[in-house]
Amino acid sequence: MSIMKYLLSFLFFLFIHQANAQQIAFEKEFKSYAVNPQSSPYKNIFDKYSLVDSTYHYANKKYDDATLNPNCYVKVGDSIRDGIIYKRSIFLIDLKIDIRCYTKTPAFSWIKDGMLKNSIYQEAIIFLMAGKKISAENLFESAKIDMRNKRYDDACTKFLILTSIDKSYLDVALNNIGLCLYDQKQYRAAGFYLQKAIELFPNQYLAYLNMGTVAKMIKDDAGLSNEAYYFKKAYELAPANDKTIYNYATILMYDYNFNFDKAETLLKTSIKLAPQQPLYQTTLARLYVKQAQNTGLKENDLYQKAIETANKAININNKYSDAYLVKARAFYMLYQSELNSQKRINMDSVCTAINLYYKSGGTDKDGQTYSNLCVNYGNANLTQVKNINELIPVGWKLQLKTEDDFNQDGLTDVAMLVFENNPQKIKSIIRYDTPQQLPGTRNYNKGIFYILLGTKDKKYGVAVIDEKLTETATGYYDNVYTLSSLNGVLKLKRICNDVISIDVMRYQQNNFYIIGQDYSSMKQKGSVRRGKPLAEDCQETFSLNYNTKQLSITKTIKKTGKKESQIINNLIVEPVIITERKPLYGVIDFDKYGF
Repeated sequence: MSIMKYLLSFLFFLFIHQANAQQIAFEKEFKSYAVNPQSSPYKNIFDKYSLVDSTYHYANKKYDDATLNPNCYVKVGDSIRDGIIYKRSIFLIDLKIDIRCYTKTPAFSWIKDGMLKNSIYQEAIIFLMAGKKISAENLFESAKIDMRNKRYDDACTKFLILTSIDKSYLDVALNNIGLCLYDQKQYRAAGFYLQKAIELFPNQYLAYLNMGTVAKMIKDDAGLSNEAYYFKKAYELAPANDKTIYNYATILMYDYNFNFDKAETLLKTSIKLAPQQPLYQTTLARLYVKQAQNTGLKENDLYQKAIETANKAININNKYSDAYLVKARAFYMLYQSELNSQKRINMDSVCTAINLYYKSGGTDKDGQTYSNLCVNYGNANLTQVKNINELIPVGWKLQLKTEDDFNQDGLTDVAMLVFENNPQKIKSIIRYDTPQQLPGTRNYNKGIFYILLGTKDKKYGVAVIDEKLTETATGYYDNVYTLSSLNGVLKLKRICNDVISIDVMRYQQNNFYIIGQDYSSMKQKGSVRRGKPLAEDCQETFSLNYNTKQLSITKTIKKTGKKESQIINNLIVEPVIITERKPLYGVIDFDKYGF
């Protein structure tokens, strides 16, 4: 076995050595030809396929200098011409020849910026030297077939040959070499050939368009890319092309100065030009979702537009997975903004769209698990049950429960919190708010808060179904809940790191109302309150009683434990039903009333 491995390694070395030797021999011949064309046995090939470009060299010398050779130096205005620099190029490998009056032999330098494999250059060289007969058109079609079948080396070899045998194919050949390399994730190499196309054909849009796609994958030290320039330039050169219009619109979508109206107009134009392109419809749907989120709109209009547009993409191609994902996101946003009766319907639509996304070939990307958008509520929307377990969907768990007589009718009532129990929705995170940036986890499982009123036939009527009271906390920490009741007054407490919030609820006027709220948090030295920075770290607690319209504020100095208190009376507030609850910082202005 070891002998066989040795033999294979030797044969591979021999093949590479021979290929490199052939290329070195070719380059030597090309160098010799560049100086004395008549001396090369490949003169006919080089004459036919190499490009020539030359420029004069000028020196800062006076023409009357006695040391100058008048047979070489030429006076041009206030300066003199003392030589010529010219370049011969084949397969985009450039040989620069520098000839000066004061040198006996030319100076040579290879400009080998070509970024293809040596084997590809070698195959192209062998093809030309063999004098094979094939039309440029047939070679081009053969290269495209290789590219479609992912035979990238064969495709690049043929496109490279085209750059020399037929200059009418130079632009498209360079573009296709770039795309071959892009498909192989060789982004900087791809960029080289596309930049070459831009340099040679600055008024052709195609290289700018392709370079925009490549530039997305090439980041600078700050993690930024420069695709915007290329897509904008492509659009300026070809403003009636659906691809240039579409890509320019995507740049506007994510530009710092977001221009919704212009992006929408451009996307609609690209759709009009290419009505069977599901990508354009899907991106327009994504634009509607983005606009709704950016403007903070809670109306259904933009989300409904997004859903309708995504459906158009699906009608064009029901396997186009991204359309289902955008549709799921739009339904999810409606789910978050709608009242409880509609939330269930919208969440069912989220789950359906996510399921179809995976079935049509969609996968999780960028560390996101899209199935987490789906919440399986099961029978969570029942209005009457014999047993509380009927309200706990499959895959959920009862986390907290308290019993009391909330409506004072002599029957036992129940308040409870149930949560999803999906391990996939518990994510590892880094807590960047800690000095050591410690690892941690976040739990994104959804919860439901229920209040059930007992009935005389030993059943329960479902009085409250609410998800807002159990919404996932923001930041790096989860909410820890406690649920308690006394004399018909219900308290739900949340602790999230150093923040504590409490909702106090009671049955009155035939409904359950929020009658009080507390909010306590640690404030660091320097935090601004009432236009002034705090002098020391302290804990700040706001407590609002909706019935008495009184706000109590307490500040406790962390270092000494010293407390200061104040009471604000006659606030314009009223008790609100549970489903219309806002967090306390959304009801009063902490900066206005804090110390």
